[in-house]
Amino acid sequence: AAAATTPIAAANDPQRQIMRVLLDLKTMIRQRSQVLRQLERQHRDALQRLTRVAARFEHGGLAHCLRVGAVSALLADALGKPLRWCDMLFDAAPVHDLGNLDVPHDIVHKHGRLSGAQWALVRQHPLAGARLLGNAGDPLHELAAEIALNHHEKWDGSGYPARRLRTNIPLPARIGAVADFVDALSHDAPHHPALAEAHVFELL
Repeated sequence: AAAATTPIAAANDPQRQIMRVLLDLKTMIRQRSQVLRQLERQHRDALQRLTRVAARFEHGGLAHCLRVGAVSALLADALGKPLRWCDMLFDAAPVHDLGNLDVPHDIVHKHGRLSGAQWALVRQHPLAGARLLGNAGDPLHELAAEIALNHHEKWDGSGYPARRLRTNIPLPARIGAVADFVDALSHDAPHHPALAEAHVFELL
């Protein structure tokens, strides 16, 4: 009789029950981590596809977009930001001008000065980019939307679309703006030749 009740007693052993619960939790955590990693890969892949789309509306093309991402990540690293955040910036900053999709093609690629009406349309592209990127509901796209919305704001409040001042401008957008500015002026464009490095940094 004693032998017959031993398996039942073992099954009801509190320590064994705790161990089973812990093993189940470990399995759940591992499965959840796998799902999260897969989602992160999907979000990164989606943003990289959007980068190729955005590149069609950039004077510097895909090379400019990718350099903005790389320089942004390097600047963030130099500021002592966590590696994961730098990696996210690497993927998010290249789509800073995605909102140009909403600007007529002939205006985006116009040589020479823009008219007042054309300039008003161009100044709407940060809002358009934020709308395109901000509905995905994941941290990477939210970071990209934050950069797209604010990368034309200026420290003195003279930027657009919201004339934000100083640290009121999110740090990722400030980093992306510096990377965009330096890269754009360091390479030939339809409306200006590449500037010398000393001149670019003087303007910066």
